[in-house]
Amino acid sequence: SGKVYTFTHSDVRGTVGANGEVLFSEAVKGIACGLRFACAVLQSGFSVVCWGINTYGQVNPSTGSTTNTLTPDNNMHVFSSQVLDVACNMKTCFALLEDGTIGAWGSNANGQMTQGTPVGDFKTATLTLPKKAFRLILVSATGICTHYIDDTYSCWGEGQDITPQPAD
Repeated sequence: SGKVYTFTHSDVRGTVGANGEVLFSEAVKGIACGLRFACAVLQSGFSVVCWGINTYGQVNPSTGSTTNTLTPDNNMHVFSSQVLDVACNMKTCFALLEDGTIGAWGSNANGQMTQGTPVGDFKTATLTLPKKAFRLILVSATGICTHYIDDTYSCWGEGQDITPQPAD
């Protein structure tokens, strides 16, 4: 149905909605979870919204604030190209775009947003891929791989020396 529901978990950081509350008025076509945060691709396909812990700017890097966000209301990442896939690792989120790029935001402590050069947190980046990819694969807490349509891979960040193998 494309709906995202909440569940209650009380801790010092707060609770996201009440049990069974629908988070979005628009349908969701993809969702990814990181370490205590999540991001969803809206049905329109050009927007990713995030909510949860924002320690590294993985929810909303534009503010430069570490304020946690319990609702996805004001944390929208809008792209000019269709979002094909979304993936979040421990501290970073990635959106694979139809135009052959990846939008990334959050921590870059292991070079996961710059394909190898660590430059810190609260960053946004656009990565240009050498060829057409169709999905993102997480290989470690801070590493990411792209799976290309010719069944090859490239990886960067922590664990970039790991090459995923095609399924049998």
